[in-house]
Amino acid sequence: SVCTFPEFLKDEIKSMNSGIYRWCSPASVEELQSLLVDYKANSNGVSMKLVAGNTSVGYYKDEREQNYDKYIDITRIPQLKEIREKQNGVEIGSVVTISKVIAALKEIKVSPGVEKMLGKLATHMEKIAARFIRNSGSIGGNLVMAQKKHFPSDMATILLAAGAFVNIMSLSRGLENLPLEEFLQGSPLEAHDLVVSIEIPFWHSETDSELLFETYRAAPRPNGSALAYLNAAFLAEVKDTMVVNCKLAFGAYGTKHAIRCKEMEDFLSGKVITDKVLFEAITLLGNVVVPEDGTSNPAYRSSLAPGFLFEFLHTLITHHTTDKPSNGYNLDPPKPLPMLSSSQHIPINNEYNPVGQPVTKAGASLQASGEAIYVDDIPSPTNCLYGAFIYSKKPYARIIGIHFKENSVPQGVVAVISCKDIPTNGKNVGMKTGLGSDHLFAEDFTISVGECLALVVADTQRHADAAANLAVVEYETEDLEPPILSVEDAVKKSSMFEINPFLYPQQVGDTSKGMAAADHRIISSEIRLGSQYVFYMETQTALAVPDEDNSIVVYSSSQTPQYVHTSVATCLGIPENNVRVITRRVGGGFGGKAVKSMP
Repeated sequence: SVCTFPEFLKDEIKSMNSGIYRWCSPASVEELQSLLVDYKANSNGVSMKLVAGNTSVGYYKDEREQNYDKYIDITRIPQLKEIREKQNGVEIGSVVTISKVIAALKEIKVSPGVEKMLGKLATHMEKIAARFIRNSGSIGGNLVMAQKKHFPSDMATILLAAGAFVNIMSLSRGLENLPLEEFLQGSPLEAHDLVVSIEIPFWHSETDSELLFETYRAAPRPNGSALAYLNAAFLAEVKDTMVVNCKLAFGAYGTKHAIRCKEMEDFLSGKVITDKVLFEAITLLGNVVVPEDGTSNPAYRSSLAPGFLFEFLHTLITHHTTDKPSNGYNLDPPKPLPMLSSSQHIPINNEYNPVGQPVTKAGASLQASGEAIYVDDIPSPTNCLYGAFIYSKKPYARIIGIHFKENSVPQGVVAVISCKDIPTNGKNVGMKTGLGSDHLFAEDFTISVGECLALVVADTQRHADAAANLAVVEYETEDLEPPILSVEDAVKKSSMFEINPFLYPQQVGDTSKGMAAADHRIISSEIRLGSQYVFYMETQTALAVPDEDNSIVVYSSSQTPQYVHTSVATCLGIPENNVRVITRRVGGGFGGKAVKSMP
């Protein structure tokens, strides 16, 4: 006979206790309520987190270092995993993954207008993060991040325009049914508050008006996997070219959460859309969608909103001025772009064989199969310690001291290493190349934001990272000149880098004669280049292992192991033949791991 796992064991609450952290996995809402009541009654100094997909740690890096005393996994509660189609809408449990929400919305069969609206919601959701994130992240978790942490959520914006409601279970207020707008504007949820489900209504008109719904987003990558510069969703009940009523939602443009543009809704409701009304609406919107101070690219984000609204409202005008057959006001969902593919035909020339032949890279099979070993894959030796840098947050300041918050040493910290701990025979050198040298740690003054001030050493990488974030650096800027923050300031103050003579460009011909004889001349010109962010997959990593006879072996992900070799020997004050640097392969570099990546 086939043995099955007993049902009574499946349904009972599961709990794991590591001695430091506790993980609970209730199987019903009642069991969850009991845990929450217990937490509220004994919450003095105890932290707790409700967990579903826990994908928030991918965006909020500080959560990786934050440990809670108690974790409650709510993914095993059946009531929170249900998708219930009702007569007037669909109710989706809060822990339903985004991927399952997408599939469910596509399968619902109701009136054509509502089906198209749900289809467009699903299409927009397919651009949220990547597929593996959608497979884990829940719809409720996404909205909670938007409400508590002001996450620039696409989900909140499109559901706001769809008129969604949120059901919340609160120990103090009981079960509440709130419009999504009120939910987003309310005070942040308490740790013991639970989002139970989300309701998306089916819009039905009692008149002969029709439904028009569209969603928009502008992002670095249009097919998803990138946060939007601006997202928007518009729902309108229309009759011919008149807007009976509408909901206009905008988000991710530099506000705390997605908003309804009530001023614009009042302006458009009851109006026949003409070129004049369209122009007035776009002009008004430019003064409404304004990012908060400190938002990146504010002018660009503001300029997107009128374009989205124009595209939406212009549909009404073109619908009545074209001879094309009508299929209702709803625009058909955009056709998916096919997967791009290409081929390259290389003519084979055996004259210089094997030179010029297309040969597979020697290590390609290892890398493609995931068997290639990078520095971070090397097993850590016994009693291995881990380091995390403390970085400067001031561009030019005097360093007074470094200590931890509340003057208590964080968990797992073994030591804090600074320039004062460099060996007697060594030098404070972190980079030594043919272009010159640079120090490892700042000494008395910081010269830039992001400069290394010290290294926290701890028993685990998580403890080291957490401690580095808890470090407090005392600065003093009295009697110091303002920092130089632009090229123009550097030129005015003659603050120039010393350039090695061998890097000077060689004179070729006579420039003055060439310019005099030129047919066209550039009277003046200015070129500005923005900063670069090198996007290699393997992070900058190093593993140092002490060896016999005062030697050391360094496994480094640097592109220039020869410079690592010289820098390590100089810093430690040992002969270069006592240092062995091993770089088997580099997981992407593009110059970002060339000289400033010394371990």
